[in-house]
Amino acid sequence: MRGGPYLLLLVAGTLGVGRGLDGQLGSPCHPSGRCNVRFSECQDNICRCSGTGVPSAYNNRCLPVADGLKGYCEENVQCTVPHSHCRRFSKECECVEGYVMARDRSVCLPVSRLGEPCLERAQCKESTECSPSLGVCVCRGISYEYDGKCVTDHISNNWELTVVTVSPAAGSQLLAHNRWLLCIALAALVHAGVR
Repeated sequence: MRGGPYLLLLVAGTLGVGRGLDGQLGSPCHPSGRCNVRFSECQDNICRCSGTGVPSAYNNRCLPVADGLKGYCEENVQCTVPHSHCRRFSKECECVEGYVMARDRSVCLPVSRLGEPCLERAQCKESTECSPSLGVCVCRGISYEYDGKCVTDHISNNWELTVVTVSPAAGSQLLAHNRWLLCIALAALVHAGVR
């Protein structure tokens, strides 16, 4: 009676050949057999998705690879662009946090800050833009760098207006000797919106 279980085991093993033993991708198969999962085939004695298909998270379906960023998806595995994932509600591949989509939708580029490398304007954050000639994020428009940030009103925020009463003689003497200082002070006041 010792031979019975061996014979039974051999028969059960033979019946399972050619179909994925557990019906999921990644299970053993026979090269001349077929796999149970739709759009899968036996490759190197393992059930795998055919062509460009990718296995689902539970390994029970073959899903098509998404057509790049903004392509339709059901699961993250379909989004093959590095640093992308499947957005749950829109069912589109998008860049993960900390990355932005390139204009041509082909790659996810890292978000850059002032002085950091960039290829496109969308990468630059915090009032910066990408300088094509420098390849780094620089302050946008009339803003300028101060203390590691882009500012537009540094002077008006840090200057105080002090009103001093001066006699006409002292005032003309001050004007004659410090004409350049007065011009700077007036420019700061105009920039600050004081009239």
